[in-house]
Amino acid sequence: MDTGDAIAATPVSLLRLFEPVKSGNGKGRSEMAKFDVNVQLTGTDGNAFAIMSKVSKGIREAGGEKSDVIAFQDEAMSGDYDNLLRTCMEWVNVA
Repeated sequence: MDTGDAIAATPVSLLRLFEPVKSGNGKGRSEMAKFDVNVQLTGTDGNAFAIMSKVSKGIREAGGEKSDVIAFQDEAMSGDYDNLLRTCMEWVNVA
């Protein structure tokens, strides 16, 4: 990625550049999501509430219960914006 791309990139669009790290079990981060559903976060213009809404909808579509959505939202709101994005990647496959 060159400097021009970095300047033009929004925080959410940078997720496309994310390379999954390997864990001790050999699986990439995207394979370890709590719910096996792909959620596209690009197009939300980095709006934290829009991101949480899309991930919450993805959790419900993947068969998650209301308690799962509440747990995700509580965890996502427990820190800063970076925490929100990390939490999203832990709960769903971010596309």
